[in-house]
Amino acid sequence: MPRVEPSAFRTQVEHWAAALKVKPTQIRVQRMSRKWASCSPTGRVSFSAALLDQSASFRDYVIVHELLHLRLRNHGKLFAATLAAHLAGNPWVKRFAASAAPIKPSGKARPTRTI
Repeated sequence: MPRVEPSAFRTQVEHWAAALKVKPTQIRVQRMSRKWASCSPTGRVSFSAALLDQSASFRDYVIVHELLHLRLRNHGKLFAATLAAHLAGNPWVKRFAASAAPIKPSGKARPTRTI
């Protein structure tokens, strides 16, 4: 899968921000070794540069997840329901719902299969 250009990724983030009706104060792409993204209390969202090498569905999941934190600060039921509503059919939403553990950057991201 080809790497997404940073400008295209930023456009993807801006698209989701508009859809979620949130306004990040800053969008950053940087080297991150322990997580895919973070959101500050001041509204800055930061994404791992490694995310640019991931699938579109995983990028969407991470983007929507972080942007939702601008509205909902925790991972409660409302957060999970809002995430699922915006990403219906995305395999990563099921993984989030099935596990309280975050999805950490360790090579390529792969959704788990449930039986």
